[in-house]
Amino acid sequence: MKEERFGSILVVGIGLIGGSILKSLMGINIQSPVYGYDIHEKVTEEAFSKGLIKNPTNDIEILEDNPLVLFAVPSLALNEAFSKIQPKILNKNVMYSDTLSSKAEAISLLEKNRDLKKKFVMSHPIAGSEKSGLSNSLKNLFKDRLVVLSSSNFFPDDREILRIKDFWEELGSRVIFIDPQQHDKIFANTSHLPHVLAYALMNFLFKNLKENTFLFSGGSLEEYTRIASSDPVMWKDIMISNKKEILNAPAVIVNIL
Repeated sequence: MKEERFGSILVVGIGLIGGSILKSLMGINIQSPVYGYDIHEKVTEEAFSKGLIKNPTNDIEILEDNPLVLFAVPSLALNEAFSKIQPKILNKNVMYSDTLSSKAEAISLLEKNRDLKKKFVMSHPIAGSEKSGLSNSLKNLFKDRLVVLSSSNFFPDDREILRIKDFWEELGSRVIFIDPQQHDKIFANTSHLPHVLAYALMNFLFKNLKENTFLFSGGSLEEYTRIASSDPVMWKDIMISNKKEILNAPAVIVNIL
């Protein structure tokens, strides 16, 4: 049985992921009011002009009962984003979630704000692109994609988890639950390490071959260049946030080589 829907939804960070969430919500014709907030107010204005959100500027107050606040910001921006948004939520019956690829910053936020543990379920949609920004967002980005939920306070069958699970399933996603520490260890290897290797390889090639890098490259290099063209701010934050687990991974690669 589906859990109670949220009274309203606020997406904080209207880039590739946040914008895709907004477009997905529009695509399913959700009845709850949808708001958006971006540190660059022009992006908020653009999202409003496209009919994706109810508010034309960042000057918002969330009055509806039972809102969901979803953070789609770079990892190291989570604390600042929470501080900016918290005064705008006038109803205390609120749930929070995120889309971060690393959970260390979310765990840190929860440790500093222990009351949040009862209101925060971590999410990680395994979807994205090397492209960034609202202009590259897609309404079907999450369809048939995996979303990983984590929590330091709830169990997989708790109502709070099930409500966030229902939210992602409405966007077409498959949902599983794992421990947040296990999450960061797994994705350090399956996602973060490939980006480290791609960035390192392209840096090595440009230093040694310069303009010959692409002149003499074939299809095998294209995937590395695609990965290495990903948003550098987002990936810098991920690598700093999950530094401990990421640094453990290359040693295994070296041993294999």
